[in-house]
Amino acid sequence: MRLQIATLALAAAQLAFPQGTPSISKATVNYSAKTVTATGTNLTGPAGKGVYSITFSGVALTLMSDSSTSITAKFPSSSPPVSFTPGTYSVNVFFKNANGGEDTTPQHNAFFVVALNQIGSQGPVGPARPR
Repeated sequence: MRLQIATLALAAAQLAFPQGTPSISKATVNYSAKTVTATGTNLTGPAGKGVYSITFSGVALTLMSDSSTSITAKFPSSSPPVSFTPGTYSVNVFFKNANGGEDTTPQHNAFFVVALNQIGSQGPVGPARPR
């Protein structure tokens, strides 16, 4: 059973990226499975090699699956989603470069905010991210 309890507010609401750069449009936290799933476009990164690492408010998550439109990661048993107080949390997705290492170009990675235990409507589209 998937719970639509988390809402997504991108760092500046909706980030604008050039063609081929990752973009997150929605995130869902499944409390019973202890996972977060992000959906969007180009989610295997600019090099098409997939996710290198993902963090949730500084907590390293375990990558469960990734595709061009979806990333699912599991919270560690020491920090399940229910252990976070209601609020907003940063999520950082770092992709692999062409050689399989971490792509350190900021514009090639995805940064967004997830609200836990807060239900509300999506906010307005924000300004484009500077390049």
